[in-house]
Amino acid sequence: MAPTPTHLRAAADGLRRIARRLDVDLEPLPARGDHRTWEGPAATSHRRAAADAGARARQATADLRTVAAGLDARADAVERAEAAAAEAARLEAERRAADRLEGRRPPEPSGRPAPPTLRPDAPFALVGEMGRG
Repeated sequence: MAPTPTHLRAAADGLRRIARRLDVDLEPLPARGDHRTWEGPAATSHRRAAADAGARARQATADLRTVAAGLDARADAVERAEAAAAEAARLEAERRAADRLEGRRPPEPSGRPAPPTLRPDAPFALVGEMGRG
């Protein structure tokens, strides 16, 4: 089953919610920069590692938002494709209805035009034409 625009948009909204929650959780982490401290090299190393982890996590939240935007774009494309298919089906139904009203048969599966048929309101039209001659 193909994903519907509703499912795609719900997935995108879920990713955005996750990204927002991660932003709140990552806010206390330090940003990249100079992490030297008077506490010594071990503390500096730990702060640098925390800042690197925070930067990677912030990049991951940005990637989540990018994926969510892609899902929204995919949902829009699916909606456009569904609308185009519905329009094509409507036009085909109108064409078939017009063909029925005019007494035309649908085209042959081979693609060749169907042979002419008599109209239902004039079943003996060809008899008179054949007699003239």
